[in-house]
Amino acid sequence: MIYFLLALTVVSALTCPKYSCHQGGFDLGETCAYQTKTGDVKMQICEASVFSPTCNVNPSITKNFTCGPRPQKTLENLLPGQFCYLGSQCLSGNCLNNKCAGLPFGSLCQNHEQCNVGLYCSSSGKCYAQASQFNFCNSDYDCQNQFACNRTLYNSGTCIPYYSVANGDGIGMCVTGFSEGQSNLCQSGACTQINPNHNGEGICVPAFKSDKPYPLSCNADDDCTAHNSAGTGAVGTCNCGMDKNGLAYCNAWTGDPPAVITRALISQHVSQPGILNCHTMLRFTSYCFQQTLPAAQVLNLTQNILLAGDTPRYQGNDYCTQTIYNADYWRVSASDFTCKAYGCRSDLQWKYDSCMTYLEGSNEFAIKTCPKGDYCNFVQIQGNQWNNVTCTVAPTAAPLYPGELCTTNSQCISGSCTSGKCKGTFLGQQCHDSSECQVGSYCYSVNFVFICVPLIPIGSDQCGTEYDCVPQAGCNATRNNFPGTCVKYFSAPLGAIVPCPISGWNSLCQSGTCYNNGIDDRGTCVEAPVTLPTFPAMCTTSSQCIGYNSNLNQQFVGSCECGFNGDAQKYCSPFPGDEPGIKYLKQIAVLMTSDAMSLCQTTRRYYSDCLDMVASALGLDSDNYYSAMMNFTNFVSYINNDQCVQAVINNDYWSRIPDNPNPPTPTPPHNDTGSAGILSLGLALLTFIN
Repeated sequence: MIYFLLALTVVSALTCPKYSCHQGGFDLGETCAYQTKTGDVKMQICEASVFSPTCNVNPSITKNFTCGPRPQKTLENLLPGQFCYLGSQCLSGNCLNNKCAGLPFGSLCQNHEQCNVGLYCSSSGKCYAQASQFNFCNSDYDCQNQFACNRTLYNSGTCIPYYSVANGDGIGMCVTGFSEGQSNLCQSGACTQINPNHNGEGICVPAFKSDKPYPLSCNADDDCTAHNSAGTGAVGTCNCGMDKNGLAYCNAWTGDPPAVITRALISQHVSQPGILNCHTMLRFTSYCFQQTLPAAQVLNLTQNILLAGDTPRYQGNDYCTQTIYNADYWRVSASDFTCKAYGCRSDLQWKYDSCMTYLEGSNEFAIKTCPKGDYCNFVQIQGNQWNNVTCTVAPTAAPLYPGELCTTNSQCISGSCTSGKCKGTFLGQQCHDSSECQVGSYCYSVNFVFICVPLIPIGSDQCGTEYDCVPQAGCNATRNNFPGTCVKYFSAPLGAIVPCPISGWNSLCQSGTCYNNGIDDRGTCVEAPVTLPTFPAMCTTSSQCIGYNSNLNQQFVGSCECGFNGDAQKYCSPFPGDEPGIKYLKQIAVLMTSDAMSLCQTTRRYYSDCLDMVASALGLDSDNYYSAMMNFTNFVSYINNDQCVQAVINNDYWSRIPDNPNPPTPTPPHNDTGSAGILSLGLALLTFIN
């Protein structure tokens, strides 16, 4: 039986404003957008102005807008796992080895953003490993990144793959959008609610497709009809956009090209191993798309997400509309999703005391060293690619934690420097978290009051996180084995069961490596993997950064990262069995298993300030440890650095190694037929809307 999902229709034709460049032979001066008496929008490009190059308009015009300076981009609060320079860039406030550090497994948390990659904040308020397929969940963020949570509005659900439910099968929630239900669980992307206005449960149905070629101009909702393969018809929505002639357009259906392309590329994205490198909250962001998809695909996906969500906005745009209102669609290019080149540029006309600027035409950060004594605050360029970075005084150093060396009270997070060391909260005193406690203690709830108590020794149980243990040990606890036992670092033999939310580096294993079978948060200590076919390797996505260990042939996923080279090239990060990993393991095991670790505050055990103190106490050269640590954890950043990059961006590394060795020449990326196939599909589908 054929039936229609009826929407409210508009009897009379829509009257839409016209969006167009100002014409008439006279200059508007500093006015760049205004609304005429008839409701139309006239615009003038500001780009010719050096000091006021941008028309900063609001989503809707209620007044005349004038040209002004480019807006300063606010540095975003980065989540755990994202690249950073300073702790102030991170939501957690902690940047460890150029990656934002989050809370480890078992830590108390209030939201997902606080937990490390591979973890989520559970309903019990603790960071646990993301749930695997068919395990319980309350939201998509509880699930591993390739899964969604099939839950109802009021009840928990289970983790299942995105776009995996066949037509006719039920789902927990069907979200109404325009005139059809939508779900990222349904293979088709379309659903219908079983009991509208009740709890959102639905059934997957074939995708609706416009009866006329997409995109379609319209006068009323009745013009926007669609059918699916089951013969079901529906009436959509006709909306005004920003057309130069004042035309309205139908919104896209789930079977129209933008939604089809989006589903195809999202399906590719979540099926790639690199998806596991992303924080749970970042799985569908440009940052994560670049882990799994080549730049051309990321561009394709970015534009089609916009079209699928608001087709009318981007139809019939003239140049001024494209530039002023819809630059997120029209001015974006594949280069926005590729690495930037970095290097000295002596051929530029440097202004004033500038030391770094972005050259949009060549997709390059040009660098000039500052005079001796001045500092180039290169972090600013990440927040605003349009303005030059100028030479200035060095930024204030990050605050110091209890036990770290200080000279003034203002250097310490506690505000107290005593006998050359930052003071912390003493044993028995109330605390908020372990970072406040004096060296040798952590924050623990005693009769529902949090106080600083002594760290748990090796071999004893009752630990929840590794910060509860003495600094020479981690906590061998899992969700089903909680609390755990404090185990000496790098002591667990091959085959030992350890907490292992994600396969890879593990400080409890002698090999520095654990392997997770994808079922729960436990894993086993295994032989360290190496990059195949050879290390180091160039790459375009993380799917090309695969490592294996020789004894079990287990697969490990690395990350494909941008460096600071002059070629705007990506490289694979090293695995523990590669040369940088072997050298790092040798250095870190000596330091972290020594009695001198007792000098460190528990939450700072992995930070260079702590390990420098330990190396000094052992009579070792801390530079040997530091260079080994950074070359493993941040290897990609140092490949093919020219002298300006070494002096301005990576001086902390190059100034602490004796001979400044050049990393070995990377091998080219191997073929990724899966990515190539979906790229062809995405580009082919895109031709439908050109």
